[in-house]
Amino acid sequence: MKTLQAFVLKRIPIIVFLCSHIINIHAENINTQNLKKVAILDIINTGKNPDYEYLEDSITDAIRTNLKKLFVFQEIDRQKLKEVAEANFLYHDDWHVKSVAMNLGLLANQDIIISGGFKITENNNQTIIVSEIRILDSSRKKIITEFNETGVANNRIFESINRIAVRIAEEAKVVLPSKDDWKRSGLQGGESLPIFSNFSIGTRIGGGLYALEYADRIRAQLPSISINIQANMPILWQKLNFSLQGTYLKDSPIGEKNPGIEGLKISTVNFILQSFLGIDLRFNSFGIMPKVGGGIILQSISVTGIRNEELSNFLPFAGGGLDLSFRLTKNLDLVLAIESFAEFENRKITLLNLASLGVNFKL
Repeated sequence: MKTLQAFVLKRIPIIVFLCSHIINIHAENINTQNLKKVAILDIINTGKNPDYEYLEDSITDAIRTNLKKLFVFQEIDRQKLKEVAEANFLYHDDWHVKSVAMNLGLLANQDIIISGGFKITENNNQTIIVSEIRILDSSRKKIITEFNETGVANNRIFESINRIAVRIAEEAKVVLPSKDDWKRSGLQGGESLPIFSNFSIGTRIGGGLYALEYADRIRAQLPSISINIQANMPILWQKLNFSLQGTYLKDSPIGEKNPGIEGLKISTVNFILQSFLGIDLRFNSFGIMPKVGGGIILQSISVTGIRNEELSNFLPFAGGGLDLSFRLTKNLDLVLAIESFAEFENRKITLLNLASLGVNFKL
């Protein structure tokens, strides 16, 4: 135990450095408070033509890409926007309606809302896309601009989409600072998205099972207890999730498989420290998150009987898993976690498989 304590104490400066680094990053993000908060709503297929449903994402992404290329702003996390809409019965198919878009922006605490819709029509034997786009200012509860854009919907459809994006960028100059203007102002915080968002903290309880090399010598005891904190990383990708987790698990040797320990009672306490990168996929109330990562296992081994000893051990591991979640309330998820870790010891690999059930609370 003393050896383990010494190991942890030696690494306190590293932990302090990492914490201070995270605090510095957070301090830098505070500077983004001067940026306009922008909600880019999906451009809705108001004509309900299923053959052109894909244009909802294409037009919205083109608008987002063009605005990020030219302006500096904060964009709300799309999952958070959907949650606000669902909690207030603002249905996705109605996001193109002025009153719905304005209310959604106000409820999500956004400064600027970009919304609209499109439909496909026939004109002189030619397929046409007609879009109606608007930019709203929620702080003044007014329409900044509202316009219609018409283009062909044949093999040149993406030229028509680009014209919509360019027109919005031209109109947005009234309310959003360009990148050059932002730099000249001397203000900090040029990223349009925060590094971390959607923080949550969770706790889980479950059990473990060993497999492969040392699996016939040790048995995991119930229960395993885990605590984790996680957040999405929209600055890289809206669905990318980073999590830190600590797990407590005890195990003991199987007596008949370890004749050398006769007369001894051995108990091992494992402190499993791990980090994961996952892809956070949401389907209304259900969620699924495949994840990969690794970490270290700190072992405290107690030996009693014909001799008494306190030993410690340190094992690296790599692995992954799957989190299945169900939204109970706006801020509370029920989570089933299935994880598998490959422990490396004496050039052998032992798998630790964990299954646990718990909750995640959104901060």
